[in-house]
Amino acid sequence: MKISIGPIPTNFGEEKLIHFYQEVASLPQVGRVYVGEIGCSKREVLDRKLFSRIRDFLERGGKEVIFSTQVLATTKEDFKRNNRLMKLADGVEVNSLGFLNFIQRQYYQMPLTIGPTLNIYNPIDAEILASWGASQVVLGFDLNFESLKKVAKSLKVPLELPVYGHFPLAYSWCCFTAKAFGRERKTCGFACYKVKEMLLENLERKTLFLVNGTVIYSGKVFSLLSHLPEIEALGIKYLRVYPLIEKVREIVETIDGAISKKIPLSKAKKILFSLSNKKLKSQPMVRKYD
Repeated sequence: MKISIGPIPTNFGEEKLIHFYQEVASLPQVGRVYVGEIGCSKREVLDRKLFSRIRDFLERGGKEVIFSTQVLATTKEDFKRNNRLMKLADGVEVNSLGFLNFIQRQYYQMPLTIGPTLNIYNPIDAEILASWGASQVVLGFDLNFESLKKVAKSLKVPLELPVYGHFPLAYSWCCFTAKAFGRERKTCGFACYKVKEMLLENLERKTLFLVNGTVIYSGKVFSLLSHLPEIEALGIKYLRVYPLIEKVREIVETIDGAISKKIPLSKAKKILFSLSNKKLKSQPMVRKYD
């Protein structure tokens, strides 16, 4: 099994993105890196120049660079923006059925990865999408183990499974961060650049969700590391990590140590738990809305 790095939000800014991917490039344990803004089409940090720069030092580090398409593409400009970047990558991860048809016609020779947002829950779904030209399928983290076994047994293409991180739970055309500051998406003022992550709690002050613009993530870090032996037995090729942007090296080295059995699972889980204690302040809403 190898480690892949899932796409991260681009509103962290160019400087942090460059530093993050330079660190990823130096990690020999990582074989595949997904780069792309999957949430908000208004974020234009990741242009051709920056993507090419990130791709170059990732490829020098021996990584396969996959462009992740936007999840909710609604306009021609969305397709044009994604089109400008996907042609620069080694392959493309499709996160929307709308892009699947487009890529089949325009980039039929490019390696195609079915992203987790296409919601494959059974072998029939997996086989249909694989028959459309997929060279790899990323399964959803919410797939129960029995369904996972059935898909892994029936599918002939390599499989990837998210195993660690703040998992993306929901995507919306509306911007949750803008709403929190009393703004609409059209006039958001890029509030997400100022408050990159918002922690949402319930009435008992327990962590529920982590919000970044139009995407809701799990408030707590999830880890499937305790199920590593079962996952390995299924023949999963890649373990996807949604890393904390500041601690990617420690996280990757710990997971790789667990895969290679150089670090006992119990110790690896403790290390990841200590790395995942992220202290964020919940953000009050400035107005009520329906």
